[in-house]
Amino acid sequence: LARPYAQKFEQKIYTPAITLGKQNYDQHGAPRIRQASDYGQLQWDKTVKPVIDRTQARTATQYNAILAPHVDKAWSFGESYYITGRKTALGIYNTQLLPAYTISRPYVEKTYSGARDFAVKTGLP
Repeated sequence: LARPYAQKFEQKIYTPAITLGKQNYDQHGAPRIRQASDYGQLQWDKTVKPVIDRTQARTATQYNAILAPHVDKAWSFGESYYITGRKTALGIYNTQLLPAYTISRPYVEKTYSGARDFAVKTGLP
């Protein structure tokens, strides 16, 4: 019923407006956006990036001088415990949790589906 009106709208209003908009964007908008992007990149490289680079260098120097020795010492102390714990957790996951999940999943889905059907079709109405 609305199809002829939609076609007229598309032919007489929508398509010409889109065409005009694209032409104006290509002619006026795109060059300005490119110009603004280039200006922004130039200002970033000139103003912000040097400050970030200096700050990163100072931070790395401070970290290496003050914190890194303590972190390395703590890691060397706890590394074996971490590796053992990780291996144990992966073993439990692969040998017990994953098989239990795989076996029980169809039953859980069936139970959920039945409970949902009962609630939607019988209990709530």
